[in-house]
Amino acid sequence: MLPNELQKQAIEYLSGPLLVIAGPGTGKTQLLSSKVKYILENTDANPENILCLTFTESGAQNMRERLFSMVGRAGAKVQIHTYHAFGSDVLAEYRNYATEFSRNLDSPVDEILQYKIIKEIQDDLDGNDILRGDKISDIIDTIASAKSARLSSSDLEKIAISNIETAEKMGPELSELLDKLSGQRSWRFPAAVEQVYGPMLEVLAKYIDENEVVFGVYKEANTYLLELNQIIKEESEKEKPSVSPLSRWKDKRFEKDEDGNYRLKNVVSNKKLLSLAKIMRAYDEKLKADGLFDFADMIEEAIRILKEDDGFRLSLSERYQYILLDEFQDTNPSQAELIYLLTDYEKPMVMAVGDDDQAIFEFQGANASNFIDYQNHYNAKIITLKENYRSAAEILEFSRHIADQVENSFAKMHDIDKNLVAVKQKAPAT
Repeated sequence: MLPNELQKQAIEYLSGPLLVIAGPGTGKTQLLSSKVKYILENTDANPENILCLTFTESGAQNMRERLFSMVGRAGAKVQIHTYHAFGSDVLAEYRNYATEFSRNLDSPVDEILQYKIIKEIQDDLDGNDILRGDKISDIIDTIASAKSARLSSSDLEKIAISNIETAEKMGPELSELLDKLSGQRSWRFPAAVEQVYGPMLEVLAKYIDENEVVFGVYKEANTYLLELNQIIKEESEKEKPSVSPLSRWKDKRFEKDEDGNYRLKNVVSNKKLLSLAKIMRAYDEKLKADGLFDFADMIEEAIRILKEDDGFRLSLSERYQYILLDEFQDTNPSQAELIYLLTDYEKPMVMAVGDDDQAIFEFQGANASNFIDYQNHYNAKIITLKENYRSAAEILEFSRHIADQVENSFAKMHDIDKNLVAVKQKAPAT
């Protein structure tokens, strides 16, 4: 299948960083493979100089097979990895580069040992600890999510303490205002704002803080204030404002206690967060003592090495002259920083492809700001693929309606038109 005009622009662009906004069915895999083929045919780069990163091994294998069919044996030499596999490769290579290193970089912890370590830590918790009876697999997953979001055990502790202290101070004031709702079954929007939600904004404003609790995390009061203010603003601009969005926000953020009073829903979650910080600290100490690292540590250790050893970082930067990133919306801060370190020079040849409406790995620390951070870092050229080869026009219209509900998307902030156009094609793009 021949590339359309926008795909062709993305394939042939070799003048610096590039960000390709590519919705479903717009030929992302074909684009990446065609880009590699174009680089090999039009530059002096060897296949080993091209690094392609994606999220799943099946995705990486799909790219390898497609590339092999397009360029033959050279395709097998292109470096195609998942992020974790690439992090592991960096660590393994560093063993042959560095004269000294503090951890056994050949010892990733397996799932069985990981489970055993967490179980031992959990058994040593106080009998009334809130996480003592929780599923070990859930604890392991949450620790991985925290690490992917660049949060240490100390960070989790600071966040939990800040949230608990703030909730204890502002909770009673907010509860007193919400209690007014119990005396009347039906509220009109103006009255609800005047008597309840407007005064709540004033209470929340007393507890916000422009300073971060830890890097990238602010007080919960900041979030509540922004959410509530946005709802009031949007409804106030409507011809017939409704109290329903305010009620949904209340139900999302508040619950009743045993005495029938309102309280913030974060009480239990912050107690769990505090306990998780304790477990994570003991877990990391155990890994360090035994010279082990887990999957999240693979990338963190790779980042640490690249930051501390300029020679090694420059060697990798020189090798990977072209870097292609698939499903970029799913990257977490650690994975993004790994790429930023490898491309720390003027006009790097890096291309990120993805759709900010489809961040399926948000629980791993990924979020819509990936595209914003990428653009702030590189000031990249932006190309938006709009021709869809997979779905009928009615399906695209419905999908667009769903995607429009995604707040804070990169496309909305940059006023990018992403409406897809259905294209009939015998060989659908993937």
